Amino acid sequence: YLSNRYFREKRLQASAAFARGRSSVLFSLFSSDRVALSNAQTDSPLLGSQLATLNNNVRQKGVSATYNYRVNARTNGLAAISVARHRSLTTGIRNTPREFRIGLTRELGTDLRAAFELRHQSGDIDTIVGRYRENAVSASLSAQF
Repeated sequence: YLSNRYFREKRLQASAAFARGRSSVLFSLFSSDRVALSNAQTDSPLLGSQLATLNNNVRQKGVSATYNYRVNARTNGLAAISVARHRSLTTGIRNTPREFRIGLTRELGTDLRAAFELRHQSGDIDTIVGRYRENAVSASLSAQF
């Protein structure tokens, strides 16, 4: 989201990675507090008056796990899951996003790479939206020159 405001954010993050053979796993935990240092009227034309204070003071906590598997020298598989809790200390609105992703990347040549990913995201935003679900398919082809 676009903002013209100043924020101070304190973030604590811990991660641990383990690798063995063709597999690797990454676990992460985070906690952050974001406090607005500038006036909400700076963003009111962008967000509207109802949501002007939504991002003033926000506390977030979450956990994620990612599993990578090297299928062969050119192909990698990925599975990732994450869960978080976001709470606006100003408005009391809570959000609990959850995400699951699986993907595959393949080197097609020395300068060409293809990627395919499936993503499912869901959550619950208190009074604004309620429960939501999103499914996405992503495919990309990238080249280096």
